[in-house]
Amino acid sequence: MYEFQSPISRPSAHEFHLRARREQAVAISSLARHAVNTFATWIARLAHNGASLARRLSAARRLHRDIRALRTLRDRELADMGLPRSEIEYQVRHGRAFAVDRHHIAESNGEQPERKRRTVRDAWRINR
Repeated sequence: MYEFQSPISRPSAHEFHLRARREQAVAISSLARHAVNTFATWIARLAHNGASLARRLSAARRLHRDIRALRTLRDRELADMGLPRSEIEYQVRHGRAFAVDRHHIAESNGEQPERKRRTVRDAWRINR
């Protein structure tokens, strides 16, 4: 346990006791530091996962709100946007593709490119 230079300089029982208490305190503080660091890491992960869950729930609420709002529109208004009633949910969740390929092809042929179409979600947010 303890090594000494010579057998003559052996410490007393009291010195052994003090040295053992110091080493015990160092070991306990090391374990406590490790426990606190582990707990802090766990709390940080819990907070990160909670924030991620809140963002996903907020996005889901926003999608449902947009779907409900589009369902309140009349068929004529939906037709003006080029959206059949049966595709409302799909288009809000996935959006519509921009006409990028047609745009680039028209530019390369020297033609006037057509305007890019916006997604239904973009059109809805702009009109709000």
